[in-house]
Amino acid sequence: MKNSVRTITRAAILSVAAAIAVSAWTIAGPPSFAASPSTTYAKRYDWSTNQPGHQPPHLQSQKADLDLQAFQWNRTSPRRYHQSYQRPHGWYPVHWVYCQVIPSLFWTQAYWLTGYNKYGLIDPPYGYVWVQNANDALLVNFRTGEILSVEYNVFYA
Repeated sequence: MKNSVRTITRAAILSVAAAIAVSAWTIAGPPSFAASPSTTYAKRYDWSTNQPGHQPPHLQSQKADLDLQAFQWNRTSPRRYHQSYQRPHGWYPVHWVYCQVIPSLFWTQAYWLTGYNKYGLIDPPYGYVWVQNANDALLVNFRTGEILSVEYNVFYA
């Protein structure tokens, strides 16, 4: 008898917990699937106005304690977004991974994703920008072209 009561009690607790989670999801919307590093940023920076070599003022303190290893990943995006891509002259398909260096032709400012938050991408650390390369989004150092993160299949045409 005691085991059946425990089983019923566990089942009741699990069903109540599931109901609470579903109601929270209904009220607040689905959870964000974009895992973000522990570093959070208080203000989104308008990268479309950025000039290489000029550090945005709100990033002065964040640069010193930034752990870039927390950003190193290659993963498939859980969602896809419609976005056209105008291939640069000389473009060729490559399956990029972090730590590779992408040719500057592929990450010029014309390919920067200044509205990265619309695509479920995390805030880039100082010195990095999100760049569209065909269907993928690459987090690229805008001075060297080194790739820090890759989100595969973010876009479709």
